Amino acid sequence: MPFAAIGIFFGVVAGLLPGLHPNNVALMLSSLAPSIILALSSFTGMTQGAAAEMVCAAIVSCAVSNVFFSYLPSTFIGAPDPETALSILPGHSMLMKGDGYKAVSLAAIGCIGGVVFAILAVAPFRFIIGSPINLGPAIKSATPYILIAISILLILSEYGKGAKRVAAAAAVFALAGIFGIFTLEISVSSPFGLATTPLFPIFTGLFGISTMLGSSQDAKIPEQKTDEINVDAKIAAKSIATGSIAGAFVGFLPGLGPSQATIVANFGQKKFNAESAMVSLAAVCSADSIFALATLFMTGSARSGAMTAVAEIIPVEQWDGILPPNSMIILAMSALLSATASYFLVRISAKKFAMVFSKLPYQKMSRCIVIFLIALVWIFSGWLGLFILAVSTAIGMIPPMLGIKRSHLMAVLIVPIIIRLIF
Repeated sequence: MPFAAIGIFFGVVAGLLPGLHPNNVALMLSSLAPSIILALSSFTGMTQGAAAEMVCAAIVSCAVSNVFFSYLPSTFIGAPDPETALSILPGHSMLMKGDGYKAVSLAAIGCIGGVVFAILAVAPFRFIIGSPINLGPAIKSATPYILIAISILLILSEYGKGAKRVAAAAAVFALAGIFGIFTLEISVSSPFGLATTPLFPIFTGLFGISTMLGSSQDAKIPEQKTDEINVDAKIAAKSIATGSIAGAFVGFLPGLGPSQATIVANFGQKKFNAESAMVSLAAVCSADSIFALATLFMTGSARSGAMTAVAEIIPVEQWDGILPPNSMIILAMSALLSATASYFLVRISAKKFAMVFSKLPYQKMSRCIVIFLIALVWIFSGWLGLFILAVSTAIGMIPPMLGIKRSHLMAVLIVPIIIRLIF
């Protein structure tokens, strides 16, 4: 479909440009929707309902392709968004071993696997969450307590390193949580009038610049391997399944994001594995897009900016029967088309990135990337965003100094969500 191709293009652009979120594209297309629908119906003879579905297909395609392409900047330049922030940790470690191309390829496998798994599982999901089993209300009411349990398990995961590491993890978790409470409600503004939130400077500091500064003493980046990768099918399937199931709850539960779900998905691993982590995180993010679409048609609740735009453009028919409504089927097929095209495009792009990247002097390049990220934060968030960036970068450098995981910094989102849900 032509509009799916347009959505893929916008998703690629949003994925490659840190700070530009697919929600911005969804907002733009939503505001232009009446004019686009009128033009399509006038010049092609298409009904206004069909034209509206085409615009929504572009929005869904954009959201899916953005998931794929967001792993290029997060892996190669350390520029995260909230959904892929945790991918910097395994992605950067693989990059420094010469496996940047492999990291993005694994993420692409996780993404397309998550989309396929979610499309196949969406009907059972609907019967579990809705009629006849109706577990949805019980799961919603338990959400804050699930998050508290996740937080405790995350902190206790340092127990094997000693009680002092557990105490350090608890302190860092509390610090990040307090930082999130105070900063997430701050209204930042772009000097150029761009739509923005404080999330970009927060995550660029916690996981982006702090990671770059911590590794910039390396003399040079290793030569990047671009050979075709070998993947253990059983391990990949397990990572896709666990990530997709976690993504299902992200798509349904209010306030949860892919990064929190990734923490849950990776708890079952006895030993951290960067490759499995890349696959499971990607599966969480892509499956979330499909389950958010299903949740919109099941409950009428929009769990993302893209779904909010869809709900504003087309009438959302309640999914009460066995088969999904026609509009949902069309949008799910657009997502699958976008995932298929993006899988090949992102792997081709990653190979080009890897071939160029290893030829650059790492120290100079890391400084340039830090300057580039600072400039982006100012463009999207202004001077207040730069202040948030400075504080979050300082906090982001604490975990490696204490010998604990950076994933404890996800308290910046977890703690405010728990407080909001309980109080």
